[in-house]
Order: sequence, then C-alpha cells, then structure tokens
Amino acid sequence: MRLNQHQFRIFIVLTTIGLFGFCFLTCSKSSKADDKSGPLPVAATPEVSFEEGHRLALEKNPEGVNFQIRLPEGEQLSVSEKKVEIELSFSSSISERYEPDVSTYDRSGRIITDNFYVDSPKDVVDPRYKDFHPLKSSICGGLSAIPPILGADPYTFILDISDRIQFRKPGTYRFYMTANRIEEKIAPDAKDRTIKMLPVTSNILTVEVAP
Repeated sequence: MRLNQHQFRIFIVLTTIGLFGFCFLTCSKSSKADDKSGPLPVAATPEVSFEEGHRLALEKNPEGVNFQIRLPEGEQLSVSEKKVEIELSFSSSISERYEPDVSTYDRSGRIITDNFYVDSPKDVVDPRYKDFHPLKSSICGGLSAIPPILGADPYTFILDISDRIQFRKPGTYRFYMTANRIEEKIAPDAKDRTIKMLPVTSNILTVEVAP
C-alpha cells in the first residue's frame, strides 16, 4: 500500500510523537530509579513536639557527658552545592570514665547509628536512604582517630554528613543528632567485660540554607 503525501506527513508526525513519548517515559522511570532519597527519622509526632522529643532524648544522655554540634567556621550551606559538614564536640564533667567514638567512616559506607532529626522533615531528605534503609547495623571498621579519655576540655572533629542530610529548599532549619558514640570504660574489677556503646544526643543546631 502506497501512501500519498498527506498520509505520509501524518505518519511522520505520529511516529515522532510516539518516539518522544517513549523517551519521556523511559527517562522518567530512569530518574525515579536513580533517586535514592527518603525520609529522615521523625522526632515529632502529634503527641510530642520537636522540642519535647529533643528534651526526652537529652534525658537519656550518659551522666556528665556534653555533646555539641555546630557548623565549622566559615561553612555556608546551600541547596545547590549539597555539601554539609558539622563539628562534633564531646566533653565530660566526670573524668576518666568515658571515651568517644570519633569514627568518620564505616566500611558499609555509613555509620548507621548516627541519626539526624529535623524540625521540617518534608523539606529535608536522606539522599542515600534506599542504600541503607534495610541495613540494621554497621560493618565494623572504618576511619577513626585514637579516642581520648573525655574530660572538661572538649574534643572536637569534623564530620561530613552530605550523604545523610540534603536540603530541598532554602530557609532556616533546626536539627539535632543522636549517636551511639560514648563508650563507658570498664572498671578493673567488673565482672561484665562487655564493651557498651551508649547513645548520646546533641544540642539543637539552627542553620540558614541559601538557594
């Protein structure tokens, strides 16, 4: 069957539309498949506010331990750059009792016991949520300095959390961190020699995120 000129033009137009639609659907599916982001843990519920959730978490901190987070000097956050670093600071009013875990990396790719709670969770995501959400524990081993014995003088180090927090919109945000990063030293005469990592909660950090 031979097509006249008018029919041939219609055929070309329909074919072009079909190819465009196919490419659009393929790219859309690929984009969704590449998106590994997901929600951060939720601190607030209808019954408990963000502030109350933070207060309850602080009450569980080991006796005498102070855990602070802040942005490193000169650090600027923006939606476009996506880089987020924070400074962690540990100290203790009780000497010779605690050691902090100062790891900055785990072989699994993430220190799974570090968690971040944001007051506006709908505008902040975990960019690698789908990579680690089924994982329930870290794989032992990673980058870490020799841990000090905590005292009154703060011990600080920088932690890159770009793969933990991604801001989707510019604005003012508040968040805090909880982590199993405090080891209580075992007394020489203790019967239980099991190393125990205790959870600790930081202050609430307020940050400004540029476009």
